[in-house]
Amino acid sequence: MAKRAGVSIATVSRVLNKTKHVEAPIEEAVWKAIKELDFTPDQHARWLSSGRSNVVGIAMPSVENWVLSPFLHACTEELNARNFDVMVALTEDDKISERELIQTLVRSHVSAVIVVTRYVDAKIRQLLTRAGVPAVLAFNEDPNSRIPAVVFDDEEAARSLAEGVPENRRSRAILSQLGSEVSIARRISGFRKVSAEKWNMDIPVFKCDGTIEGAYQVSRELLRRNRPEVLHTTSDYLAIAAIRAAYDLGLLVPRDVAITGFGENHYSQTATPSLTTVRIDGRDVGRLCGEGAISLLEKRTVPAVQKVGYSLVAGNSCPLRRQL
Repeated sequence: MAKRAGVSIATVSRVLNKTKHVEAPIEEAVWKAIKELDFTPDQHARWLSSGRSNVVGIAMPSVENWVLSPFLHACTEELNARNFDVMVALTEDDKISERELIQTLVRSHVSAVIVVTRYVDAKIRQLLTRAGVPAVLAFNEDPNSRIPAVVFDDEEAARSLAEGVPENRRSRAILSQLGSEVSIARRISGFRKVSAEKWNMDIPVFKCDGTIEGAYQVSRELLRRNRPEVLHTTSDYLAIAAIRAAYDLGLLVPRDVAITGFGENHYSQTATPSLTTVRIDGRDVGRLCGEGAISLLEKRTVPAVQKVGYSLVAGNSCPLRRQL
């Protein structure tokens, strides 16, 4: 194989085991020779010699999420293009489950791990930094900036959405799920800062358990007692529940109350009315996570935090002054 590619045996080994950076033309010549000779590397032998496989592990929640599907596809495409296989471990979207599955991936001798998590606590940071394998965080960041992360600017997106709502609708409230997620806290902060800066007003925050029924009950009560002109929610699922509560109270959306979502999902544009919301590009997050894992394996520098963009989706649930 080395002879077919015109390189040394050591170079072939570096390409197969990802132990050192190899120039792109040389790497392509090696993989071309592998394909022409129909060579299949002995994975077991490679694991024994290097202690690592040619597999990148991805730990992610097993929840229905419109952003995670394109994230996983783009991440897998990026890694497969560089001849890495992918092992996906689905968590139950809680701290204990995430820690256990990260440990399982590391013990499986993966070359690197990519973790989609809402909870970057001290134990997860410690687990990833002591694992001895490169790690990348997706959609959340390490407060100490020791683990590279690809994130989305929740606060800036929330500010942009709040600023896009006509200024004559000053009476506003926020519906959010319970919990201490950094991303949710930043969305709330973005909404509140706009009202504080423009009108010196403090927006009340109403919390629910995050379920559709919980969001329905809380939003129905707040709309019945002290209806705002605009109800900002921290997810599209909460917004859909709030729309249902409004209609059950005989209110029209957006005439009586305008409602905004966050994080476009499968139902955002099929809801009645369609949601005004924020679209997050999951593919960009996946691509950058894949690139980051490869760069770490090749001993190249990776930014501590990379941010992906967003766009506003102008639906019928809330008017926007401008299309961004």
